[in-house]
Amino acid sequence: MGNIKVLVRDPESVNFDRICRLTLEMQVVRQAPIDAIEVVSAGPLGPNDFDIDGDEADRMYWKRGHRSMTEAYADRMGLGKSDASGAIVESVLLPPLVSLCQALAKTHDRTGGEGGYLYKTVLIPNFAKALPLMPDCASEIVGQLVRVVAESLGQDDPVTYLTKVDCGSYWQKLSADLSAREHKVFDHARDAVHAYVDGTYPDGEVFLLAKASGESAPRGITLRTRNPNMMKHLWAALKKKEAVLRVAVAVVSHPETGRIAVQTSEQYPVVIADVHKALKKAFPGAEFDANYKRCSIIWDPRSQKAAGPTAERMKEIVSKHLAFRETDKQAQGLRFGATLGDRFIQKRR
Repeated sequence: MGNIKVLVRDPESVNFDRICRLTLEMQVVRQAPIDAIEVVSAGPLGPNDFDIDGDEADRMYWKRGHRSMTEAYADRMGLGKSDASGAIVESVLLPPLVSLCQALAKTHDRTGGEGGYLYKTVLIPNFAKALPLMPDCASEIVGQLVRVVAESLGQDDPVTYLTKVDCGSYWQKLSADLSAREHKVFDHARDAVHAYVDGTYPDGEVFLLAKASGESAPRGITLRTRNPNMMKHLWAALKKKEAVLRVAVAVVSHPETGRIAVQTSEQYPVVIADVHKALKKAFPGAEFDANYKRCSIIWDPRSQKAAGPTAERMKEIVSKHLAFRETDKQAQGLRFGATLGDRFIQKRR
């Protein structure tokens, strides 16, 4: 058998949940070998190949009551018994699956906690988010992660196994490489902040917020980038320049895919509900992934049939409708799902 292709349309969307779902399909359901995984960005796929996103039912798992894509796939394939809410509560075929699904639920903030559980407590899952920065290593990374997850499902407690797995020379080298690449992104972000202040940044601009008045009021910025980690480092760099540029929200767009993300700073008590309502009114039929708790909105035209906003139109709606609530200012820290590189950079600041 030749290389097994794994379709990854958008490296930015890959997370540990998708790796776990892929592992169930490859190792448990189809029992495919994982020695020759080849990550590809476009089809066609053969009968022995895989799609890391799964089918439409898996991609839209949050509409079915499941707490993760892995849980949705396991339920659909009959790998476990689920309760009325869709949570896997028993698996005769694969008992460790229950523990893994619970950990993924905590990671996705589906259990009432703060979210990010696996990324904060276990080293290995963070590498699932490294693909955008390390496209040259994507095939090897996916293969290694699938192998580790498959091994964990052979243990009584997969999360404990992942915590104690030997992070040998491969993972150490990968961590060092990722850290170096993240450091370059941070250096670029720091330079970008100076350019925003001067009004000379070629890939973004500062814009006013209608509901934030006064000279010291926070502003919004736009950012056009292919790097999904750029904004995380921009938040850190902006915090250091808060005396001259206060930013409460960013409209981040991908120049090729058309994906637009509205991200907000943890420095300011923003409210995105009115922005979400305005978007739904302006673009009926379009579906926006809005997270009120984290104050974020994502529009991805690749998974939509209805028309949606351009980056410019998104900026206009955010500028007009972003609101602020009265509360104490919160300290900004690393966002959920911070990568190894993020931790490395923060230590060096």
